Amino acid sequence: MTSYVPQAEANTWFQERDHADWAELPEKSRAAYLLKASEWIDRYFQFRGRKQDALQVRSWPRIDAYADDGTALTGIPPELREAVLVLAPVFAEGDEAAEAMLGLGRRIKQQKIGGVEVVFDAPSAGEVSRMSRLLQPLLVARHHHRIRRG
Repeated sequence: MTSYVPQAEANTWFQERDHADWAELPEKSRAAYLLKASEWIDRYFQFRGRKQDALQVRSWPRIDAYADDGTALTGIPPELREAVLVLAPVFAEGDEAAEAMLGLGRRIKQQKIGGVEVVFDAPSAGEVSRMSRLLQPLLVARHHHRIRRG
């Protein structure tokens, strides 16, 4: 399987942003994190349109996917590439950190060692994950409903 972002492109992107932590990761881990970020984004987000080919592994490229202004979303959108690049290095901290960035995990509000007490912070109704904000132009609107005739 492949990532939305080739490793050479990711290396350049992180180097241009002086993200030294990425360069310190083993090359094999960098490739794995890019692939994992692509997989998780495909799994947890519902994109506009439909896959270009029903047998393709990744969710993109798509057909019948349009931006809010009516422009066709073709190829691999830059928002998706950026989301993969933002998420990939988070996997070095563990899956829980990635879940938090995706808005899937619960954040720890309070933690106590003696007697072991953990209190989770419930997300507010209006809270949106960083990934959702990055990918918003590509996602199916929450109020979107598709009606099909049988």
